[in-house]
Amino acid sequence: MSRHRSGAVQRRSKQVSAYNLLLPLVLGAAGCGGTARSEQEARPVAARVVTPVRETLRTEASYLGTLTSTQEATVVARTAGTLAELTHREGEEVREGELLAVVAAPENAARIQRAASDAHRLRTEADHACSDLERDRRLVESGALPEARLAQSEARCTAARSGLSAASAGVVELRRVDDKRRERAPFDGVVLDWLAEPGENLVPGRPILRVGGTSMEVRVAVVEQDLRRGVRVGAPVRLELADGRTVDARVSSMAPASRGPAHTVEVTVALSPEQTEGLPHGSSADVLFVLAEAADALTLPLEAIRGEDGNHRVYVVDDGVARQKDVRVVLESDGRAAVEGPLEESSQVIAGEVAGLVDGLPVYAVAQSVEKP
Repeated sequence: MSRHRSGAVQRRSKQVSAYNLLLPLVLGAAGCGGTARSEQEARPVAARVVTPVRETLRTEASYLGTLTSTQEATVVARTAGTLAELTHREGEEVREGELLAVVAAPENAARIQRAASDAHRLRTEADHACSDLERDRRLVESGALPEARLAQSEARCTAARSGLSAASAGVVELRRVDDKRRERAPFDGVVLDWLAEPGENLVPGRPILRVGGTSMEVRVAVVEQDLRRGVRVGAPVRLELADGRTVDARVSSMAPASRGPAHTVEVTVALSPEQTEGLPHGSSADVLFVLAEAADALTLPLEAIRGEDGNHRVYVVDDGVARQKDVRVVLESDGRAAVEGPLEESSQVIAGEVAGLVDGLPVYAVAQSVEKP
């Protein structure tokens, strides 16, 4: 009986030993299963890619401007009277010195007529007095008249001539004043506005009309914030004029100080006569101030650029793995950025989010496209 029990113990002891021998093999097999799962986890992940686009990128500030003359003048009444005539309508061209307006002042004509009559009378009197002087001179020389009589004749002739001179000067002055009833164009240009209507009573200094020169410019009220962003004299501007033409120009001048509750500064963009030919004064123009520009640059959508504060990077697909490339963002505009760095137009740049994206991550490119705004 004891021999039977001893045999059973020996068999159980052999089973335990066999189990202990098999345990490392089982654990090893389990370890092999873990390696398989790690290999599965290392499989490439999908990554949406874009390719860089070479283009010129700009940041702009958009405004609405007004086409105006670089030279303007307001013609005002220089004498009292009634506005009798405006010789040119608004929008009509005029030449320098051409008659623009006539003011009726009948009392001026009456004064001129009276002064001219007085001057004519004084001329007759002077002629008579000086003729008497010549006669008395001959008589004195012949001894027929005393010397004292000659002095009297000379005094009468001199006084008559002085009176005639004063009267003639008065007539000239009255006619000069009367000429102020006629207003003429100060320079070649166009009539911009009538500021008075025929039949209105005028006093000296009353505006009658405005005249603009042939050279024109666009005037824009720009907020101070955009001045700080880059609107300055010489800055490039793109204009879309009222007739649909697009014109490239530059800021020509700026007001020295802001004005109004909005703190705006008047900015002017000079244009040539050829650029504004056929356009009416006062017409509108869409104005795009180019604040910054990156010409012929490689650009990417912002979602493809990672990092901030000057430390930017992108990931490109290179031989089945993601490779980090450090880049410098030159300019951002409308969801895109111009970059400098080790990129080519054919580079496959990962855009959007990719879980666990690090340098060396196995990836494969999908939905490759060339994106351009």
